Parts: sequence; structure tokens; C-alpha cells
Amino acid sequence: MPRLRHALSGYRHMWLFVMFDLPVKTRAQRREYTRFRNRLVARGFVMLQLSVYARHCPSDAAAASESRFVRAGLPPEGQVRLMSVTDRQFARMEVAFGGKRSGGRRTFALAYLSEGSRPTPALDGGRRRAHPAYLSEGSRPTPARRS
Repeated sequence: MPRLRHALSGYRHMWLFVMFDLPVKTRAQRREYTRFRNRLVARGFVMLQLSVYARHCPSDAAAASESRFVRAGLPPEGQVRLMSVTDRQFARMEVAFGGKRSGGRRTFALAYLSEGSRPTPALDGGRRRAHPAYLSEGSRPTPARRS
């Protein structure tokens, strides 16, 4: 039984983030951007925000392998950053949704990614989908209202 607990540890599973800023001024640059992005998506990366993609990896070794895959397909221009975080760190991510301006002030709501709201890697085959599905109750909270 301890082996199963060890296998589902939030410190063993990793998330690999790919953040990039690529030029898109010429047709050739746009083609390289699209090629790079499609390569990430085909490999199982999901978009968290514009030019920020993430992929769940069952281990640190798998994250290193995915990192090598990304580095092998780097476009000739631009900047690409890679960052690995544990599943526990990823679960502590805060997501803020902007609201309408009320009396000159911008309102927002926070959503927290929690361990209980996400499927375990054992249940979904080690592949996770875009993070909005992992938000706690109600996938997009309504903005808080100020009185």
C-alpha cells in the first residue's frame, strides 16, 4: 500500500511550462511560430494563456524528456523559457479573473486550483487537460461586487 501513496505523491508529478515570445512580423516568422505551437499541442501541451503552455509529466525524468523535445524544435528566432514545477506547486496557482469597472475600481475574483478538484494521474492516464477544468466548484467564478 505505501507504494501506491508514493506513486500518487504531489511532489513526484511535474508540470513543464513553456513560455515563449516569438516574432511574427513576416510570413516566414508566422510559419515558424505556428509550427512551434502546433508541435507543442501535438505533444500534449495545453495553453494556459497566450504563449504559455503546460504539460503534466508523471516524473522528473519525463519532464526532462519533454524539455529535450521542446529544445529540439526551437525556432531560429525569439525567446523560449522552460520551467518545471511540482504538482503540489501547480495546485497552489491562483487564477484571477478581471471584472467590470465599478466606480472607477476594477473588481476581480480569485480561483484556486485545489488537489480535491483535479483528477489524479492514475485516473486519467497521466494526461491532464486545460486547467480551467480543474478550478474548484464553478469553472469561472463571478467577479466580486463592491458596495
